[in-house]
Amino acid sequence: INADTATVTVRDQKELAGLPPDFVESLKRDAQGQWVIPTDASAVQPVISYASDESLRKRLYLAWRNKAYPGNIPVLQQLLAKRQQIA
Repeated sequence: INADTATVTVRDQKELAGLPPDFVESLKRDAQGQWVIPTDASAVQPVISYASDESLRKRLYLAWRNKAYPGNIPVLQQLLAKRQQIA
């Protein structure tokens, strides 16, 4: 199964309201100074749990749930074909 390195970019610090300060400090910044939140569990959990900004929670949740898309479509198709073959 293919891994994914999806991220969500935050332009305005107001979007980070509610997040623990140490978490915000741990986030990397891109060349434009925007915060970059990865879609790994250690980043998703605090954002989903503590972020006040609904839009940020939604963007990160959707990016996290769509990890490895579309890269895993061929893998899924192979699994379904094999399952049909066995059935």
